[in-house]
Amino acid sequence: MANAFCGYCFLNNVAISTETAIAEGYAKKVLIVDFDVHHGQGVQQLFYNRKDVLYFSIHRFEHGTFWPNLRESDSNYIGEGTGRGYNVNVPLNNIGMGDSDYLAIVFNLLLPLAYEFNPDLILISAGYDAAIGCPEFKPDLIMVSAGFDSCLGDEKGQMTVTPHFYGHLISLLSGLANSRLAVCLEGGYFKESLAEGVACTVRALLGDACYPMDIHSNPVVNPTLQEVINNVKYFLHDYWDCFKCEELFEYPKQGTSLGYDEKDEHVTRIDFKHVDQEVAVYETADCYPSPSNEDVQKYFSIMKNLREAYARGRVYKNVIGYVYDDELLKHKSTGDTGKVPPEKPERLTEIMRFFQEFGLIERLKKIECNLDAKPWLKKVHSSEYIRNILEQSNLSQKPDWYFNEHTGACIVKSVSCILSLAQSISDGAVRAGVAIVRPPGHHASSSSGSGFCFVNNACIATEYLIQKKGHKRVLIVDFDIHHGNGTQELTYSRSDIMYISIHRFDKSKFFPTLPEGDVSYTGEGVGKGYNINIPFNKGSKTDIDYWTVWHRLVLPIAFSYNPDFVIISAGFDAGIYDPLGGGYKVTPELFGQLVHTLKSLASGKILLTLEGGYHVETTAMSMTACVKALFG
Repeated sequence: MANAFCGYCFLNNVAISTETAIAEGYAKKVLIVDFDVHHGQGVQQLFYNRKDVLYFSIHRFEHGTFWPNLRESDSNYIGEGTGRGYNVNVPLNNIGMGDSDYLAIVFNLLLPLAYEFNPDLILISAGYDAAIGCPEFKPDLIMVSAGFDSCLGDEKGQMTVTPHFYGHLISLLSGLANSRLAVCLEGGYFKESLAEGVACTVRALLGDACYPMDIHSNPVVNPTLQEVINNVKYFLHDYWDCFKCEELFEYPKQGTSLGYDEKDEHVTRIDFKHVDQEVAVYETADCYPSPSNEDVQKYFSIMKNLREAYARGRVYKNVIGYVYDDELLKHKSTGDTGKVPPEKPERLTEIMRFFQEFGLIERLKKIECNLDAKPWLKKVHSSEYIRNILEQSNLSQKPDWYFNEHTGACIVKSVSCILSLAQSISDGAVRAGVAIVRPPGHHASSSSGSGFCFVNNACIATEYLIQKKGHKRVLIVDFDIHHGNGTQELTYSRSDIMYISIHRFDKSKFFPTLPEGDVSYTGEGVGKGYNINIPFNKGSKTDIDYWTVWHRLVLPIAFSYNPDFVIISAGFDAGIYDPLGGGYKVTPELFGQLVHTLKSLASGKILLTLEGGYHVETTAMSMTACVKALFG
């Protein structure tokens, strides 16, 4: 604190660094994220009336019965004066909180606040004493103050966060502040989990892929944490736009009588249970409780297994790959309709020009397109349909579906490209990659096509990854403004493929004008729950609309699914100025952020394949932003 020391802390490293960064002009706004199991009351006090510092702390509290036993560690202490709203406490009132609980905090609170605050610098108070096996050693009781002695009855932090969670957190936060992160060690007293937690943190800082996070052993967020998250949103509601879409309730409700049903409504409750005891002096050396041999062996065994699992993690070359071929430019309209369709070769040439302009070509590794596509075409589409497409028989041109003498060869080449890239990512020749291909594919179903799509590139690549490369769970995320009705049809009854689509729907009046794009279509059979539609129904949408559903729906579902490969159907027709977007105004930077937040999934195995996007500059800039996000 300003004039006192406690809890092994003599000077406040993070506070001094924050003050220096602002005073020296390195940053105007600093975000401090503190995941030490103890509340950083010193940091809170030093910046409590400041709005240029956002302090976010996740800590064990148990209604004040856990050290440092302070009322101001609760969620209703949000700052004062100009700093009101800039102090965020997430007090954990139960032990045993694990990865799923901490992820819930990240997605519901930390990421929305951090992106709205938009810091210039992030400092992380990295205490690893919430990790598996960490004993909650007692604070240095020589600095006696009321309440320190209450911790004598507790021997462990008793949280269950895995070391690789910390890598995921770093990866998610590194999309902010131009990746200007400084991580400062705080607590952490079980050397095995401490060392692994730090190692996972450093790997994430280096841009390495995170070890997959499997939360199926503890998938349900603790009910007491749900209450805390709702409390935080309630207290911060008036200060942050990201929480203003949360409905607040008045009691009693206007226009209602007693007896209304409030089971689904949130009532904030602040309950401080700590009772100050008489101040006493305690021994400070050789007085700490020792864990039992059984506990020691248990946690050593857990960490040994985790360390071995990390060592078996994905091996890859830390490069990003791409596929492209000039042959893909030959598919174009014959002009018989009298109109030039927006799906034109310039979409690809402009992307490649931007890659050159932004210095990406020399950083990317070009993958040769040499896999035989034809057998895989027939694993997804009917043989008759493929024959008709490639031979151009029994087909008729239509406004959203045209072809020339090169169309069949372009279709085969496009699929060969995406299969070759999928193989390279799966085998570890590259970490991730982007497919600059056309025609697009997500409207193509088993035996038909529309919307410029003939065959479903993403589904063919997915089938190849499952059947040939042995992948068990593939996630397809589709942010093209049009619903990928073809992808939905081809994956609708499967649980080894999850399909998430964000699209303009307008109550089925927006192309492809099918009711299947609504929220109620969630899959069938074993695939029930694995088809997620997020339809927008009214008005133009911007970055904030996409970002809100992304961190509230897409990320929690994606992390819960824990895929071993991610395919992004990257359509940029929701982008600003797009002629088919109907006024949507998503920026290239936002598309890059969406891709960035998926990077820690599937050990970094991400394949972007171009779908729509018909304003060529917006499309090129957006794909450039996505590739830069893959690079970090």
